Amino acid sequence: MPYSSQEGKDWIRQRIVDLSPQSVLDVGTGAGTYPLLLRDALPQCRWIGIEVFVPYVIRFDLIDLYDELIVDDVRAISELPSADVVICGDVLEHMTVEEAHQVWDRARRCARLAVFASIPIVPYPQGPEEGNEHERHVSTWSHAQAIRLPGVRDCWVGEQIGVYEAAPAASAGG
Repeated sequence: MPYSSQEGKDWIRQRIVDLSPQSVLDVGTGAGTYPLLLRDALPQCRWIGIEVFVPYVIRFDLIDLYDELIVDDVRAISELPSADVVICGDVLEHMTVEEAHQVWDRARRCARLAVFASIPIVPYPQGPEEGNEHERHVSTWSHAQAIRLPGVRDCWVGEQIGVYEAAPAASAGG
């Protein structure tokens, strides 16, 4: 679904606001959950979005919601744009665990302050939605798996969703 569960949104909002980022890279924009959640608290922030499904770009007016929008599969983008904060909000479960780790590592390399993931931590089957094959949940995660993502330094865990904050990789910041 292009929408996210509300579990963990207050926690992630506060964590990102406390970081006062000047730029955020939102991987898998869907309906634009994160700029809608944070823009009022971060009016100076530059929003970069990555969305794979063109109909969402039109339906949710993502070109106006983001300062820059990349329409592509994050797995196919050779170099992610640098940003203070990178959010992988409800996206890692849409790929294999190996692909998710690759995206996570790349996100940590391009982040200057932090990387966040919001991910179902219980079985959460989902097939294609609204003609979007990319909505299929390919991997199932547990909190024990997610907390072991490289660099995780804090988390919030709900009944279905876990939210994880990681430090940037040592080479981040460029």
